[in-house]
Amino acid sequence: MGHVLLAAPTVAHFALTDALLRLLVRRGTRTTVLTTDLVTARMFEAHGIATRFLAPSGHRPTADPTLDEFARRDVRLASEREDRRLLHRAHAWLARRSAPLVRHFETELPDVVVTFDARNGLARLIHATARIFGCATAHLGEGVLPGTLQRDLCGIDGDREAPIRSETPADRALLDSALAAALALGAGRAYLPQRVVFPPSLGDRIATWFAAPRDGGRTARGVRIAAWCEAVRCREPDARSAPRQLPEAPFVAVLLQAQDDPRVRLDADAPPSCAELVAATRRAAASLGLAERVAVVRPARGATAMLDGLACLPHDAAPVVAATAAAVVTINDGRAFVGALAGTPTLCLGRAFWARDGLATTTTLARLSDDLRAAMERRTDDAQRRTMTAILREEHVWCDGARPDVNGLGGIAAWLEALLARAAPPPPPVRYESGPSWPADSDEGE
Repeated sequence: MGHVLLAAPTVAHFALTDALLRLLVRRGTRTTVLTTDLVTARMFEAHGIATRFLAPSGHRPTADPTLDEFARRDVRLASEREDRRLLHRAHAWLARRSAPLVRHFETELPDVVVTFDARNGLARLIHATARIFGCATAHLGEGVLPGTLQRDLCGIDGDREAPIRSETPADRALLDSALAAALALGAGRAYLPQRVVFPPSLGDRIATWFAAPRDGGRTARGVRIAAWCEAVRCREPDARSAPRQLPEAPFVAVLLQAQDDPRVRLDADAPPSCAELVAATRRAAASLGLAERVAVVRPARGATAMLDGLACLPHDAAPVVAATAAAVVTINDGRAFVGALAGTPTLCLGRAFWARDGLATTTTLARLSDDLRAAMERRTDDAQRRTMTAILREEHVWCDGARPDVNGLGGIAAWLEALLARAAPPPPPVRYESGPSWPADSDEGE
């Protein structure tokens, strides 16, 4: 029986972790949950999910240069500039957890370590530690289409393995159904019944408040408590519809992202601000005679300045806008993949794992006008359809992270069990023959 470790889930991943844990246990797989913050640990415990809490060590940490890479990642996620004080704090925070993490792997030694949307320094430290101990790793993250999760053995987004050219034939039916599902925003799926989530008790709030200074800070604690309270508000899936007023065709779309988006902070070099990206797109569109036909899709969170004369659409409108625009410009928003499915010319100013084989053009602010004109002249070919088919079939699993369904959970379980078959193959059958045992019958070589 293999051992799967669900590492560092957050409150936002409660539904997926809970459903996956129950499925794996029912299928006879030993499964444990390793939490890395007290709010998540208490929430899971309050709902009957036993966890192993990665408690920080109490002694003053010593300098460890092997943690520099992970500390710099945390600083980059927290701030646009590298601050020595923040770097020192991040380094000390990781150093107090590195020894307990090693002890956990020494005593438990899982066969497969699974993480969810994990890109911070601690998550990468868990990944590196697992590899040192010879454990297989599996990473799940937000997919490029609504109701999907990307999967990989090394990480998500910019931490993924370099793609291997696939010989998967193009599946036009799969691509058409994927585009239809994206435009419907995942509507019509048979979700599992939502589990009742209990609110944090007074004891939870007090305990996490006093533990906050050594658990990431009171700001991080407040965000986690807010996420817990949000999970309590059990709602049915929204009956979303296409935006009422799309700009008059043809138009150029800009998909904005929050400035603290990990894809922006980690996978883009000197990313432009939202205002700079919109201004550059307007100049590029003007060169094509579309100066006043630029539509802006707002990010999921964070305020953006008022954009006079431009159509501003909500975050949920991104799939429809990307599919109907004459061209799409973004830093590296995964929702732009819908544009590639629809044959819309797509330009990225940052690295995106799906932006390969001509599905998107990597550009800069200075080259945006020329690259936009060149992209408008290209058409989708069969090689690009093969790449899109491989991305959707081999690099994604069709499961909604917030509202998992039976089919999607089965896809994740099948993937993990395939990893377990290689990481922890079953022992050979025990030999037995009826009748008395004789010394001459024993195999001396055994």
